[in-house]
Amino acid sequence: MNCFAAAWLGCPARSSAIGRGRIGLGLWSAIVVLAGCQAPDVAAQPAGGIPRCSQLGAAALRGGGAIELDRVWTGVGTAIGAAATARGQIFAAYFDADRWVTVSRFDPLRRVSCSIRLPPRFSGWDAHNSLAVAIAPDDTVHVVGNMHASPLFYARGTVGDVGSIRPASMIGRDELRATYPRFLHDGNGNLVFMYRTGGSGNGSWLLNRWQDGRWQRIGSIFADRDRKGPVSAYPSTFRTGADGYVHVAVVWRRTPDVASNFAVSYARTKNFQTWFTANGRSIAAPLSPDTMDLVENVGEDAGLVNRLDLALAADGTPVILYPRYAATKGKVRYDAANGPAIVAARPGRGGWRIREIATSRTPSIVAGKGALPNLPAVWILDQQPNSARVRIAFAGRDRRRVQLDLQTLATVPDAGDAGSARPNAVASPAFPKGMEDVSTRQVIVLENGVDGQKVGTLRWFAQVAHGDKPRSCSSTAPVACDPPAAPLLWSAGKTP
Repeated sequence: MNCFAAAWLGCPARSSAIGRGRIGLGLWSAIVVLAGCQAPDVAAQPAGGIPRCSQLGAAALRGGGAIELDRVWTGVGTAIGAAATARGQIFAAYFDADRWVTVSRFDPLRRVSCSIRLPPRFSGWDAHNSLAVAIAPDDTVHVVGNMHASPLFYARGTVGDVGSIRPASMIGRDELRATYPRFLHDGNGNLVFMYRTGGSGNGSWLLNRWQDGRWQRIGSIFADRDRKGPVSAYPSTFRTGADGYVHVAVVWRRTPDVASNFAVSYARTKNFQTWFTANGRSIAAPLSPDTMDLVENVGEDAGLVNRLDLALAADGTPVILYPRYAATKGKVRYDAANGPAIVAARPGRGGWRIREIATSRTPSIVAGKGALPNLPAVWILDQQPNSARVRIAFAGRDRRRVQLDLQTLATVPDAGDAGSARPNAVASPAFPKGMEDVSTRQVIVLENGVDGQKVGTLRWFAQVAHGDKPRSCSSTAPVACDPPAAPLLWSAGKTP
């Protein structure tokens, strides 16, 4: 969207167009005046290789023992990348108050924070533009993100010097339409990078491996076609079992509309090249709906949402959680009138056993393009050998927590449900007035950023997804189009 269109839709946030030189400051100021807003500050271009360091004293302390590291942009919530070194230093990649990609290294013991701005700047309001950080076994720091079907942005440096983090080339091919950056580990502990190339409903997923100081292409992991035509995969969190197998579940889609999600499937691997179904049948990559272990084929317009998760029982058996419309009794049919449900699925001798563990109190429609708010979702908060604490979100304010038995798929209310008196030990920033659909966001910081121990939590606030479109200012939300920056709060320890 150009700046003129953004101005008519509402007060524009700090314009990335200035940083890219598309329009001059005078013209931008005129546009802002027409939109009835105050002119934004013109942010400085990144100073390559020169970190900005500060001692975080008493002024940075917040309630609950949290420390304010920086200020972040809040127009729309995007994922912050974070990782901890073996010595406890925290690396975070985020969009600062002026939308620049910023990487900070924070030493909790000395309370010293050093940050550096990198060249890309967040433009628009696309909630897909997440950032990711990982620390490889050779102590290199890897940063990637700020893209949605756009050229891959990648930077790397060393843990000892945040100023060493510079833009770099990764592989150099199949990187013009990249989305959903994700770091993983293979069975040998090597750092692996996965991303989608192409678009929603027509995109394949590629893997690279960091080895001997460079990235090497492993190959394609999820295909962009099945027997009926173009598709794209939406994978769950990858979970690694005690036997070294990496497990993943996938929701498959045919078009950019979420209503075209049509099936859930599963596979496991140790090397991301040879894959297996739950009963041990070998599958060749790239994986597709035709080759993977089919969990449930609900068809299109069945309310299937690509916000799924996966847990592993004590014996290594996968349990998959995903939202779809509740089934009509006695029929294999899923109707919006039934309302959304959360499904748990576990493999058995006769195929996958499926149980609806929660249903929405009100019907809602699963349809639309872009990053959509209020879609049903499910997350695994933590787990014991044969049980998992699960968070469930339906439209509106319908939020629940349950304890899921990973053997029987039975549930009981969790002691930490919203109606209990369980205290929240993690400090959260207070919301300012005048924003629209604002919520607290968080990322749990892991050692190495992939699958290490939990060392703390980063929290901030931001407006929720809005179909990747700009928000307009209004009498009820006068700062929605140019919201104030949020404090980025660090709290040590595990999140509740």
